[in-house]
Amino acid sequence: MKASRWCRNNCSSRFFAQFAGTYTNRATLFVAEGDRVVIECRGEVTTHKGKPYNNTYCYVCRLANGRLVEPVEYLDAPAPGA
Repeated sequence: MKASRWCRNNCSSRFFAQFAGTYTNRATLFVAEGDRVVIECRGEVTTHKGKPYNNTYCYVCRLANGRLVEPVEYLDAPAPGA
């Protein structure tokens, strides 16, 4: 199994296991020009320790032939429980 697939299958499950509720992520802004789309999102959830884990994401995506071919994710988030 490729490292990226292993991490997607295992790292994210450990990451989400820290949350007491359902993680929500909602888009707040879309900007599109040419083959690029920028999406700003807000994520919110509470950890098992009762602390909020709220963050902001920015995705910059390139599309080709109606498909997502290059997703890049930027985020500003504290470590859960920090």
